[in-house]
Amino acid sequence: MGKTGRDWTQIYAIYGMDDYQTPIFLLIHAIIFLVSSVLFLVYFDSICSLFEPILLSTGFARFAAGFTGSVTAISGVCPFYVAGNMFYTSVALRWEMA
Repeated sequence: MGKTGRDWTQIYAIYGMDDYQTPIFLLIHAIIFLVSSVLFLVYFDSICSLFEPILLSTGFARFAAGFTGSVTAISGVCPFYVAGNMFYTSVALRWEMA
């Protein structure tokens, strides 16, 4: 009798688990975003002073700098989560297929 299900290599090809570049790409970008968010936190006052002439208000400049820094931090955490999830699902799929 022939196979009724899919071969494990076809399952890996469908879910992209053999594509190792994607988690590496995500990790590199997550590191870049997290480093930039830490630099944003360290140099917060100087960044606020850069925003003040543009926005004409100290309070709004601090808000804009804080919002930009928090978005950068969240943009750094999310790729770490996605890369970890991809690694976890690939390990679980390999375990189930073995």
